[in-house]
Amino acid sequence: MKARTASNPSLWQRSCSLFSYFRYLRELRRQLFFAIACGILCGLSSGFGVPFILKVAAKYVFTAAHQSPLCILLFCACPFLMMGLRGISGFCSAYYTGFCGQRLLENIRVQVFAKIQRLPLEFFHKTSAGEIISRAMNDTALLQGALLDIAENILTQPITFLASVGALLYLCLQQSQVFVLILYAAAFPLIILPVRALNRRLRFKAGQVQGEAATLTERLSRNLSAVQEIRAFCMEQRETARFAEACRLFSRASLQSLKYNILVSPIIEIIAAVGVSLSMYFSYRHRIPIDTFIALTGALYFSYDPIKKLGWLATRIQTGFAGLSRIQSLLEIPESIQNPKSPVPIRELRGEVHFQHISFGYTPEQTVIHDLDWRLETGKIYALVGSSGAGKTTLINLLMRFYDVRQGKICIDGLDIRELALEDLRAHMAFVPQNPTLLSGSIGDNIRWGKWEASEEEVIAAAQSAHAHEFICQLEQGYRTDIGENGNFLSGGQRQRIALARAFLKQAPILVLDEVTSALDAHSEHAIQQAIRQLVRNKTVLIISHRLGMMAIVDEILVLRHGHMTERGTHDELMTHPGGLYRELYRKHQGILNHPSRLC
Repeated sequence: MKARTASNPSLWQRSCSLFSYFRYLRELRRQLFFAIACGILCGLSSGFGVPFILKVAAKYVFTAAHQSPLCILLFCACPFLMMGLRGISGFCSAYYTGFCGQRLLENIRVQVFAKIQRLPLEFFHKTSAGEIISRAMNDTALLQGALLDIAENILTQPITFLASVGALLYLCLQQSQVFVLILYAAAFPLIILPVRALNRRLRFKAGQVQGEAATLTERLSRNLSAVQEIRAFCMEQRETARFAEACRLFSRASLQSLKYNILVSPIIEIIAAVGVSLSMYFSYRHRIPIDTFIALTGALYFSYDPIKKLGWLATRIQTGFAGLSRIQSLLEIPESIQNPKSPVPIRELRGEVHFQHISFGYTPEQTVIHDLDWRLETGKIYALVGSSGAGKTTLINLLMRFYDVRQGKICIDGLDIRELALEDLRAHMAFVPQNPTLLSGSIGDNIRWGKWEASEEEVIAAAQSAHAHEFICQLEQGYRTDIGENGNFLSGGQRQRIALARAFLKQAPILVLDEVTSALDAHSEHAIQQAIRQLVRNKTVLIISHRLGMMAIVDEILVLRHGHMTERGTHDELMTHPGGLYRELYRKHQGILNHPSRLC
């Protein structure tokens, strides 16, 4: 027999993996214990209580003579009372189990979301948003459903089964008839075999369903993120066809999983019916009294029903493990960018940055930055210039420690940034990306990203510095205007100015601007230049720009070519280099400005 591997764990190993998530229920242990106690009571009343009450009631109602009507009514009410106890305890067990399950789902989703916040940027470059959403929502819901079913049935059904078997044993031995018990014991292995075979198929199909669900979510997510482009290129029908194909594959996988899931119940019921039929035949042959036969039939029913539910529970464990494996694969992704074990405590940084002979590559075979050494002083504005792919954005990612350098180190005020807590490091930086992200909500709330506790006056001052106050005041609700998802109600330039206001509000000693004027007109660009020049006091400003008109306010320019520092100096100094890259880029930029027809 082949040993179980990590990729093919046994049902017991899968169950243990699922059980480990019950640690999130520690704060709800009272509700969970009450749910378990009610489940045990429901199992005992079902497996032993109901058959025993049926036997007693049937004996006195059908066979006992000279009973008063009141006694008959009391005995007739006994099954009702027992079933009432069974129903109430079953309801309490199911409700409190569901209550705990909802809290469990909440905790798991929060853990997954918190993990996503700590994952390195390279993970998001390799994994689609739809896949991440599917793991955070669909897989956690699947896991929650499995955990709920396990919690509700893992004790109730075995106790019901053992109680009913005890009732069967008591009834058979009382009548000195063991045939029915032997038949029941013989039928039990017949029930297990098809369940095991179906579970193997279900485990594979459940994984397929989750994969197709992730693809479906990814299709929808990508479509929603490119609504304008899809209409501009008349891609509506193609996108609809691709989504329909994803829906068809998901439906096919779901139906196949459903087929194996629902097959368990009828197979067990058919085998159980055979056992009941044979028990009826042997009861007739051996003249078993009617009260014993009624109790025997009830015990047989309550013994087969737990087997059916346990078989179904095994399929739920398989589907739950399919979701769990995808969640665990996310939770187990190593966090390459971590806080140091003993971070250097800092209260305030001046913002002096030193790139000390750093080298970096996104893969071991690739080097994007080559032995770069550059010092940035407080109170000055610096610019990174170079062709696309030269390594400018990579340098910003290293400074903000989205990635770690391969060689050398980056220091701020003489401290290696790897010795600082990530929160402390990034709290002292304000970053404006080329394509800023705005959240659905008011303009004021989006600006307050820079400083949540900022007053209205501070928000307005930051907007004025970013040359945004004028257009905001022209809106009907001003700073309370809802801008829609990612600022869809605003122009590109307006979104960029709000992002600038957010950075200005933060008042961080290091300001990083990535193509911040790319969506601005000449007048707005000039105003922003003046605002940056005014705000540079006691700050270090680093600008990435292809629009070399920004170079008029820059104190020093670093020119990158394929990750190498090829030139360094002021605008006037670099323009004196006859064959310099900066001079070539600047002349091309000026030529385009003076002769726009050259773009055609």
